Amino acid sequence: MSVLSFPLYNTLLDYCKTKNITSLSISEKNKFIKGLTKLNQDQIDLIFTIIRIFEIENENRTNSHLLEEIPYNGNIIKEKNGCSDISFDFDSFPILLQCMLLRFIELN
Repeated sequence: MSVLSFPLYNTLLDYCKTKNITSLSISEKNKFIKGLTKLNQDQIDLIFTIIRIFEIENENRTNSHLLEEIPYNGNIIKEKNGCSDISFDFDSFPILLQCMLLRFIELN
C-alpha cells in the first residue's frame, strides 16, 4: 500500500498489481497516447502526480534530489507562448507505472 494518501494512485496500483503484467502491447501504448490527447489540464496534472508519487515510492533517491529533476528523464519543452510542457518516453517508465497510466486513461 502507498505511504501517501492518494486514493486514485492506490486504486491504480492495486489494479495493476493484480494483473501481473510484464509488458504492454504496441496497441495498448498507442491507446495511452491517443487517450492522453483527450485529457483536460486537471487530468494531465493527475498523470504527472501519479508519475511523481510512483518515483518517490520506488526510486532510491533523496527527497531534495527528487524535487530538482523531472522524473524518468522527462524533458521540459518550451512553447512559443512562453508556457512549458513536460514530455516523457513512455518506455522509460517501469511496467507497473505504464499499467497504472494506461488504466487512468481507460477510466477517463
